[in-house]
Amino acid sequence: MVALKRERIRESILALNSLLRLICKSPEVYRLDAALASALVSQGALASLSYCYLLDGEEKRILPLSLNTVKRQADVLIDQGGYKTLDKRRVEALKAITRQDKHEAQPSKRTKVGLLAAVDSLEELVNSHRRSNFRILQGLNRCMDAIKTIRDCEDRELRKKRAADAIKDILAILSINESPFDVLLSSSVVTPIRLPKS
Repeated sequence: MVALKRERIRESILALNSLLRLICKSPEVYRLDAALASALVSQGALASLSYCYLLDGEEKRILPLSLNTVKRQADVLIDQGGYKTLDKRRVEALKAITRQDKHEAQPSKRTKVGLLAAVDSLEELVNSHRRSNFRILQGLNRCMDAIKTIRDCEDRELRKKRAADAIKDILAILSINESPFDVLLSSSVVTPIRLPKS
């Protein structure tokens, strides 16, 4: 009984994390959902959310939990920041829905006001991508430094420690980015690039 309850809590926290990432990616799908909109307003409201949704044809269920339970379990279950990352995604999801609402309310692009609003929106998107690219470049720079120090180290234990420290630093740098650029995809999702034969 206890194990079943623990597993449901675990699945609920992971489903909540996935839902927040989905909202950040596609706010237009979720912007009219009143239950979600009110849940994103505060940490407590999000913790008490009861919600079901489909992800890749599989039903995901979010159970209402206490805020303390969500914080404690998220720290264990969510890589790269635990509950802080989950709350950051809540705020980003709320911003994404707010931006989408503003976008929907903007005048037609056929008017001067509409075109200016579209330009502002696109400039903000470009600036967001620039910030993400800058952080990704910092992560790559840290990777290169780590490879050099690990390559030159002869002590096996020190090499392991330096590799672990470098991975931790890189993940911390990337976690500052806005979703979906705040997490590394698993290697099973990444398609290798094949260079043409010369």
